[in-house]
Amino acid sequence: MEEYMEVMRRSLELAETCSEGLYYISNQLYAGSMEKTVYILEDIVHGFCQIANALSLLDPFLSDHHIQDMMNRIEAIFNDLITAYELYDIHSASSKLNQLLLPSFQMWRDELTSSFQVYILS
Repeated sequence: MEEYMEVMRRSLELAETCSEGLYYISNQLYAGSMEKTVYILEDIVHGFCQIANALSLLDPFLSDHHIQDMMNRIEAIFNDLITAYELYDIHSASSKLNQLLLPSFQMWRDELTSSFQVYILS
């Protein structure tokens, strides 16, 4: 069980780091600096994928499939955001990030935290 608890802790830490990165990107897009954010976005997507892989191991500890549904939505938003980047459409990228991705990511992170809290605190 201890190894699962460590995966839970690290997943939550990585989700927090990704969230901080998304807010950084939001600020940079607001300032008109899309170029500075490309590699950070890549790292965030990679981090999200790492968490998704870890969650497949933790499936027995997740209360329902709500988290997976949230992850599917986030993945779709990431795809739309990446398309906006490919088109170099800073306004679309900023809109998708601020109106869709950030709220969805925050809700998903909060859901993960509440699902794992019981195991991490015990």
